[in-house]
Amino acid sequence: MTRLSIGVVVVLGACAADEHAAVTSNAITSGTAIDYAEDWQTHWYAPDTGQRGPNTYSHSGDYVYWAGDDSAHPAQYEAVSDCSYFVDMTMEKAYAWTPASLAAWLCPSDLPCTRPLAKHYYNAVMHSSNFSVVPKVAQVQRGDLIAVLYNSPTNDAHNFSGTGDTGHVMWVDSAPRSAGTATDAGGATIYLYDVDVIDSSSTYHYNTDSRYTNGNLQGIGKGTVRLIAYADNDVAGYRWSTLSSSTSYINGDGQQRWTVVGRYSGPGSGSSGPGVGALISQAQFDQMFPPSTRVAGWDYNSFVVAAGESRFAGFASTGDTSMQKRELAAFLANVAHETGQLSDLVENTTAMYCDSSQSYGCPSSYGYKGRGPLQLSWNYNYHDAGAWLGIDLLNSPTQVGSTPSVGWETSLWFWMQSEGASYGHSPMTSHAAMTSGTTPAGFYQTIRIINGDLECGQPAGSEGANERADRVSYYNSFVSILGTTAGTNSTTYCP
Repeated sequence: MTRLSIGVVVVLGACAADEHAAVTSNAITSGTAIDYAEDWQTHWYAPDTGQRGPNTYSHSGDYVYWAGDDSAHPAQYEAVSDCSYFVDMTMEKAYAWTPASLAAWLCPSDLPCTRPLAKHYYNAVMHSSNFSVVPKVAQVQRGDLIAVLYNSPTNDAHNFSGTGDTGHVMWVDSAPRSAGTATDAGGATIYLYDVDVIDSSSTYHYNTDSRYTNGNLQGIGKGTVRLIAYADNDVAGYRWSTLSSSTSYINGDGQQRWTVVGRYSGPGSGSSGPGVGALISQAQFDQMFPPSTRVAGWDYNSFVVAAGESRFAGFASTGDTSMQKRELAAFLANVAHETGQLSDLVENTTAMYCDSSQSYGCPSSYGYKGRGPLQLSWNYNYHDAGAWLGIDLLNSPTQVGSTPSVGWETSLWFWMQSEGASYGHSPMTSHAAMTSGTTPAGFYQTIRIINGDLECGQPAGSEGANERADRVSYYNSFVSILGTTAGTNSTTYCP
């Protein structure tokens, strides 16, 4: 069976309607799209004290009002909408999109529309347009969008055929929860994960859905779907509900439904900063790491999704925009040096890098040589990174250099959590070196943390000094690409 692994926006129902007017007043005054979705469904399904207006699924006559939006009923939450219109309205609320700007973004000339349908959101995710694909189920988090494309022989929204529903879209409202295993049509094991979602639908997601328990049975509500993965944990499909007989729709299985998960990275994204996707474009990333030479899979999407995980909060989102860009440039400059601009993710050595004094030892025969974007080395780093990330890297270290999501996560762990080789030299993490204090330590301290005396303090002309100079060269180049300056970077930390 051919199967496609793609990200997280769930598209399930038809999304067609007339042009709509922008809304101006909110029940909550700030938040992300999922916050507005949660606010609407929480208030509507609360015991009715006058806040509950219509809540109907429809492809025409669309409107979604939060309390204060409808002057005739200022206390009411009201909706007549389909799946994509509901997503439209949460995007307008959270990120200041307008009907015109949404259409300009989501309805390109080769996929025109009056207003965005489910297939247009699916297309935006697949083409990384203000969304980043979330490849692994384990990476899915609250606020991601699940998009499903209907009636297409391929994973290309341009190949949609028919006049019915183009797909379905829904906001993720929980982390995935393991729900056991099943088998696909060919007998292969599939892994099931329950994910809470908020969407507008003509029906409900089984008997725990708020639409079912309330008796409304349709419209906007909160329920649970199941994402499907194989052993590699790539998003491979979905089930509409947790009902055991719910059909498995797997990418490429001939049923002509394609599932992708996306994380919004466009204007206004992120509550603690602009988000990595807003600091660096795919074109800039490709300039730093040319596609012609980097290893397949280690691309813009894989980095932006990992960097956007909530457990790395603060990365490239601390301080003002200049500080955020400097930290991003510093991280990527060290990656470029360590991997030849992502052309080699595994160190060419037979050394085992085993510290036998550690109680857990070195159980893997593959050893603990440098792997991944920052070349994670030594058994104790594999142990500590794995424990923090919830991955058994001590017994399975090779995935750091072969699986982009794991590689980026271990490198971000090191950057955010490890003081590395900075002991005795103002110990701190690389994140702190680029962000702490009125005048941060700066880029030279990240070199100290990553490689210590192998580069710092080495005389001019030596291999260590040349390595250090190469990192600095990348850093100066990358801050220029990102449109900022190098800032203060004291060589006191790494002379």
